[in-house]
Amino acid sequence: IGGVGAFTLNSNLGSSIIAPERQRELETGIDATMLQSRLQLEVTGYQRNISNLLIQRTLAPTTGYSQEVYNGASMRVRGLETVVSGFPIRDIRGVSWDTHVNFALNRAIITDLPVPSFYLGAPQTGAAKIEQGKSPTQIFGNDTLPNGSVVQDKMGDGNPDFTLGFSNTLRRGSFSVGATLDRQHGGMAGAGTWRHYDLGQNSVDYDAPGPGGMKLGLWRTSYYQKYTRVYYQDASFWKLRELTATIDIPKRLMMGALARTEHAQLSFTAHNIKTWTKFRGTDPEFANFGAAATPSSVQVERELGAYPTSRSFWLQLSAGW
Repeated sequence: IGGVGAFTLNSNLGSSIIAPERQRELETGIDATMLQSRLQLEVTGYQRNISNLLIQRTLAPTTGYSQEVYNGASMRVRGLETVVSGFPIRDIRGVSWDTHVNFALNRAIITDLPVPSFYLGAPQTGAAKIEQGKSPTQIFGNDTLPNGSVVQDKMGDGNPDFTLGFSNTLRRGSFSVGATLDRQHGGMAGAGTWRHYDLGQNSVDYDAPGPGGMKLGLWRTSYYQKYTRVYYQDASFWKLRELTATIDIPKRLMMGALARTEHAQLSFTAHNIKTWTKFRGTDPEFANFGAAATPSSVQVERELGAYPTSRSFWLQLSAGW
């Protein structure tokens, strides 16, 4: 029941006065049109205050339980979203060009925490530290001092610095082609696939020379619990998300069932075409254990044997009256 064997008591206790989490959001923005509608700007800023956050506190062993889930924390999220749309060419010798750029970022902070700061996960494999006044997605891991003692240190944050998107569409007569390019800048992720290749002694650079004359792969598996950063990487990437080509079928070529239609169009679309990243894994966007920037997913095996994002191709014929 709930993942616990029928003859085993759950060590977690739910509060008898538990209530839903609540959030209030204030949003404001500006929409502007300039240069005879050739340039459009949309800017939106927001602040979301979340109260009654569900957290866990440690109970005295005499209660018979180890932890209690209750409402006891607050968090604030601030964000900015911007969209710039431009129309540099409008029907010049039958050619038109539309371009769109979107930019977004958000920052979260724990504003109230009635219990001491705590980790979600184990620092030796990477864990989020929930701490008042700090980001809920900050990632801590083990580090080793020169004297050999192991300490917990902040390695980075699972939340990216910002995201960007570029969309362009070029039209000439009855033909058009468009593409969407996405960018994520910053953010940190653990590459579990890389670690397991090392454990299997078959990673690409396993036999390369490492510190102290050890094989590089052996050094990584031997020391990552003392130096967690070994398997954590920058999750920045560029991704060609979509490419589309469309052509209107000339009336003279519309035969058979299409002869009774007013217009017909043939389009080809490809999704997830190419990713450029230094992240050593299958896909920096993929998370086996939850969304990429959530505290529950910052362990070293966030991306573990993930099947790469599907690349798909679509050919579509549409007609109308």
